[in-house]
Parts: sequence; structure tokens; C-alpha cells
Amino acid sequence: MGNTKFRAKDLSNNQWVYGFYFETGNNSEGWIVEPDYEEHPELSGNPIEDLTSCYPVDIDTVGQFTGLKDKKGKDVYEGDIVGYGPDDPSIAKVVFHKGYYGLIYNTWKPDSRPSIIDDLDTQTMELIGNIYDSPELFEPQNY
Repeated sequence: MGNTKFRAKDLSNNQWVYGFYFETGNNSEGWIVEPDYEEHPELSGNPIEDLTSCYPVDIDTVGQFTGLKDKKGKDVYEGDIVGYGPDDPSIAKVVFHKGYYGLIYNTWKPDSRPSIIDDLDTQTMELIGNIYDSPELFEPQNY
């Protein structure tokens, strides 16, 4: 449908929800609207008109879909942790930085500028977790 997709943790049960994201008030409350296009094919793609399920979410866990998939076809979101397999043991987290999606490697200094994710990355990278459910996967290494 060409709409921007987000994910975040539902405040009521700490489970991931996916859909459109919006904030209310002074940006202290966030919501995910999860339209069900399979059950409701008549939906327009407009998040307000398509309000089928709405969840209050933890705004600190909101991540936007990058539009990319890993080598196994899984959607890649901001906050995901990716690895490059046995030949290249690199571990990186996905970030949005100054208008682009990039990778910060756990071997880099904390203030390093992310590298841009490109097609070569997506052919070899594999989603291994995210910084919210498995922060231990992205422990900084000595540099």
C-alpha cells in the first residue's frame, strides 16, 4: 500500500504491534494503529479511516520499517540487531541518522557516524534480535 510501517511495544502487554504510528498531546503518548487489510480489503490505506485496532505504545520502543529485508526476507526496523554470519562475525544495530538508515557496529566508538545500509548489506546480513528484547546482543566491544 506504500504506507510507512512502524512497530512498538504495547503498553498493556509488552508485545510488539505493527502499523501506523502517531503521537498525541506533547509527544508523551504514542499509538500504533494496526489495520487488518486481509480481513478488511476495503480499507483505504489512510490510518485514521482504517482504525481497526489501536494500541497505546511505549514511545521509547518505536521503530520505523527501513523498507529493507535481511537475507532471509525478514523486515528490518530501526533498533534491530543484525549479524553477518560465521565468515564475518560483525554485529551492528540499525539506526536512522540524518535522513538515512545506517549501521553502527558494536566495535565502533559510541560517537561514530553510521555507515549507510546498501543492497550488499541486505544480501549478507541476518536479523538476530533487537535492542529492546535482547540488548546483550549489542554489547560494545573494546576498540
